[in-house]
Amino acid sequence: MDIALVSVELWPRQTVVRLAALVDDPVGEEDAFARSLDTWAAGGRRDPFPEEPGERFYREVTLSLSDDLGSEYRWKSSAVGGTGRLFRGEWYFGRGVPENATRLLVEARQASGESGAYELSLV
Repeated sequence: MDIALVSVELWPRQTVVRLAALVDDPVGEEDAFARSLDTWAAGGRRDPFPEEPGERFYREVTLSLSDDLGSEYRWKSSAVGGTGRLFRGEWYFGRGVPENATRLLVEARQASGESGAYELSLV
């Protein structure tokens, strides 16, 4: 599965990175999830809530940030899947990028070993 970098938000006290899973058949994935949700509801909601497609795609993705100053970017929280964002994920880091940084590197790694990086120029 390919993952695309959608956006990077630079805030004074946090940095937010958004990714999108580029799936072959997004409509099919959404339809399959809707069917599993209907089955879950019809069964009295006793079983665990069905796994949303976004959760499956991002379960083993690790995201990290680095800059040319060596700043530490600690992962704070993330959100994937959910209504209206089945193939999107958001990662929140508990610091903003220092004003004098000139580059920010976003790196994503899957448990399978596949990885990708994108360097943003901040000047």
